[in-house]
Amino acid sequence: MSRRAAPGSRVAGRWSHPSLPILSFLSLLPFASFLAGCSDRPSLEVSADTPVVLIVIDTLRADRLGCYGCPLDTSPVLDAFAERAFVFEANSTQLNSTFGSLTSIFTGLYPKSHQMFLPVPTEAALASAPDGVSLTERLASRGDHRLGVVSHPSFAETDPRAIVMRGWDAFSVIDPSRPIRERIFCAHGADTNARLLPRLDAAIEAAGDGPLFVFAHYFDPHTERFDLVYDAPEETRNLFLRHHLAEVGREEVHDELAALPPMERPEWIREHAEGANDLRLANGRALYDAEIRSCDRHVGAFFDRLRERDRFDRALIVVMADHGENLGHVGRPPRAAAFTHQRLFEGVVHTPLMIKLPHQREGARIPAITQNVDVLPTLVELLGLPPAPPVDGRSLVPLLTGEARAVHDLVFMESSDGLERAVRTDAFKLIDPGDGRSPMLFRWRDDPMERNDVGDEVDPENLRRLADALETFTPTTGTFVRLEPAERPYRASVEATLSRSTWRDVAGGGVVVDGGVARWEGTVAARPVEFALFHTRASAAVRFRVEREAPGRIDRAVLLGDTPLARTPLVPTWTVTGAAPARPWLRLVERPGRLRVEAGRDLPVGAVVRLSGRVASYEPPLAVEERSGFEVEEESVRGVRLVVAERGASATLTRETDAAIDLAAEVDGVWIDPGRIRWGDEGIARTEIAFEIPRLPSPELTSSLTGASGAAAPPGSIRISRAAGELVTEIDRGALDPELARQLEELGYLK
Repeated sequence: MSRRAAPGSRVAGRWSHPSLPILSFLSLLPFASFLAGCSDRPSLEVSADTPVVLIVIDTLRADRLGCYGCPLDTSPVLDAFAERAFVFEANSTQLNSTFGSLTSIFTGLYPKSHQMFLPVPTEAALASAPDGVSLTERLASRGDHRLGVVSHPSFAETDPRAIVMRGWDAFSVIDPSRPIRERIFCAHGADTNARLLPRLDAAIEAAGDGPLFVFAHYFDPHTERFDLVYDAPEETRNLFLRHHLAEVGREEVHDELAALPPMERPEWIREHAEGANDLRLANGRALYDAEIRSCDRHVGAFFDRLRERDRFDRALIVVMADHGENLGHVGRPPRAAAFTHQRLFEGVVHTPLMIKLPHQREGARIPAITQNVDVLPTLVELLGLPPAPPVDGRSLVPLLTGEARAVHDLVFMESSDGLERAVRTDAFKLIDPGDGRSPMLFRWRDDPMERNDVGDEVDPENLRRLADALETFTPTTGTFVRLEPAERPYRASVEATLSRSTWRDVAGGGVVVDGGVARWEGTVAARPVEFALFHTRASAAVRFRVEREAPGRIDRAVLLGDTPLARTPLVPTWTVTGAAPARPWLRLVERPGRLRVEAGRDLPVGAVVRLSGRVASYEPPLAVEERSGFEVEEESVRGVRLVVAERGASATLTRETDAAIDLAAEVDGVWIDPGRIRWGDEGIARTEIAFEIPRLPSPELTSSLTGASGAAAPPGSIRISRAAGELVTEIDRGALDPELARQLEELGYLK
């Protein structure tokens, strides 16, 4: 048996960091402005009862703040704050989506380490990061009273075991009883403060003379709908409209556009205006800036309350963002869409970071490259908290004191789709699209809009070192498949499809790979069939389609680790066939915009029917319109769960017309026999099943996939297991086919 740990992985309980060469062009960078600001730094003495305030403003790009160079008056409160704080001019987020980015902030770990890539926490979330303890839990060690108030509409759906959700004395989300389609309108700064300020007062009373930690998450600069509109409040929505219209030469439509509420403007632009794209961009940019100005005012109200309660001056305050936003179409095809946070261009990854120390009066600007994962180790050092467990970020205290002019040679960024990665030095930024297209290199300080790819102008050796750094940064994930013999030979096929990625390597004979699709089909006779698939996107979802011409239920014959698929939380997609059961336990009938669910008389009371629609939207893909004999257990963006309360129950669901429907019906935690399901007038195939292992499996699924004991599997079964990210891969050579062992050895997974 041998072990192979991916670079940057957990070894013997400690996090190892790749030893990367310092690039030769780093020495060419000027630091005169930095050194000039190091002579008069405030004391870094932080008392044991110092309040800590962490403010994260969702979707806030740095360059739209006055203190980061915006020419408009978008942020008077934050600009004034910056005058007495440390302003990190070259800070980067780690991920271009909210929940994974917040997880990095709270753990000090890269996404590749904590494995949280979900854009929003609408599915089961990872219970803990490897060897990680959240900032909230670390502050509990000094006795803080810990208050969190978040404004993302989907946070009410979050698994409470997710690391961001742990360790709070009080935690507030938007009222989960409101339909999620309405919560988006309760996410403005005024709504956030309506929950935050009274809870702040209560937290201060509860903390007494003891320390206090407050986390405030503002959502305002985020778009409000999937047609990408910023619903800026009336008092700010037109402050910057004339400026942005003038930039595209369209001032003549100002009065007509200004008279419309934001949600009506896109349709007016499409129907009445020539040059609609430029006008749409100008209007969107104006509303984005207006959202920032509104949010800035509400952050000011939060600061005022801290002052009233004698906490602002005494506090250690951090202001930052989870990610930024694209304000125009950027990059070569496929381009990042305007008013999204797709890809890793500067508008998305360059985020503000400001730190005010207790009683700090004079600010300082720090041009060194930093990243969001540095916040946790910085607070740990300033507050004298235990440094263990180690993290990926580095303390910024040497920059605060002026003892160092840099703490990083390289910082890394990842995209939530598991596809794109980027690495930044003090002069260059390399973006690897990750889909076979060539990387892009930019001098990001001189070219913040990233219009000029300078890959052909830079020493090839330096470019190679950056590419090697990205390669070292990315761990390899292995998916292992084993088909067991049965009493008689049988035909089978296994198809594994990566979402928006490609398989990197294959071990084992007979596997045909075409980009992101790997397929094996053949006969399983006297010996097991084994193969392994490897890719470098640990966050990629994998969709399996399995067919087996053998007796018995296929959903029980497919194992994830040691667990039958029928007992996992995954929702399958069945294949419709012509063989319909005469007495179905469950019947589903499709109608335009509707789905009829009928429970057969034989379906036991207490059975659970789960229906989920795969549509990326804040709008639930399925909603209960009417029901009889069913109790509604859940109705959310995850789908619908119905419990049979009476025999012969029925329900009608409204549905998105383009929603693919995944179905599971279970009794006592096990799916019912697919042969008892009827779709319209047809039945469900019993020899074929499809299911998707999501980008971030639930804790139960993770333990199944990575915890296979190696015990003998039932005859005719198909086992799928995984060694992902920082997990150590163990392979028993003695159980492998000699040819498979040879190929694994060539890949470095066996010695």
